[in-house]
Amino acid sequence: MAGAVGFSAVTGTCFVPAWVDAILAMAVAFMLTVPPVIVYVHTRTEEAYDESLVNTVLVLPSVVTAILIVVQSSLALAFSLAGIVAAVRFRSNVKDSRDALYIFAGVAIGFASGVYAVSVAVAISLLFVLLELFAWRSGLGGDRAHARAFLWGESPPAPAQGATRHGRQLFAQAGNNGRGKQPRGGLLRVETTDVDDGIRVVERVLGVTAKKWRFRCARPSAGKAIVLEYECRLRRMYTPDAVRTQLLHQGVPFVRAAEWER
Repeated sequence: MAGAVGFSAVTGTCFVPAWVDAILAMAVAFMLTVPPVIVYVHTRTEEAYDESLVNTVLVLPSVVTAILIVVQSSLALAFSLAGIVAAVRFRSNVKDSRDALYIFAGVAIGFASGVYAVSVAVAISLLFVLLELFAWRSGLGGDRAHARAFLWGESPPAPAQGATRHGRQLFAQAGNNGRGKQPRGGLLRVETTDVDDGIRVVERVLGVTAKKWRFRCARPSAGKAIVLEYECRLRRMYTPDAVRTQLLHQGVPFVRAAEWER
């Protein structure tokens, strides 16, 4: 009889086999993980996207739910599970420390579903999605200068005078559109004297300031300089001029100039 009675939190007062109730709980965990995964896919650039992480986060909550259902309140099963987990070694590093948040969120959803606290699992999924979208749209978790400007209205530091003067000689600054606001994206060209260092600086800045970006090409310029081209779409809190300023400031001495083309 015990094997035919559901745990009631998922199926209510209906009497169903325990395995049916477990499948429903695991399905709930899976469905509540889909919104965070959608946020991850939407907020990560092509370079930062990790397909294995997406697959892990999708399935992990259901696995955690199944483990909790099996263990239930059995102390012996809990110790057995701890021994099994201790014997298994996982050696996988995430590309970005922020990706670990999705793993923790998946575990939390799995735990809540495993103890049949479906309302708690829904709240975890919803709140995590809202917090991630807020951090992504506001840029509050971005570079230090932008965070201070967002919180206290401080202006970002000005670029080095030499880099600014040389940049103005080579490129014209991007103009405003017809409404008096700068465009949020376009083609970014950066002239650098060192390809590796230039790419490192540009992609570090774009990783914070751009929603999406894609490297197009690197072509030779005057002298020994190289021009890097990127297609970008900036976050709402950033302007092309602000990004150009950061590039010139952080790229000293190898970033010589930067230009936006709509």
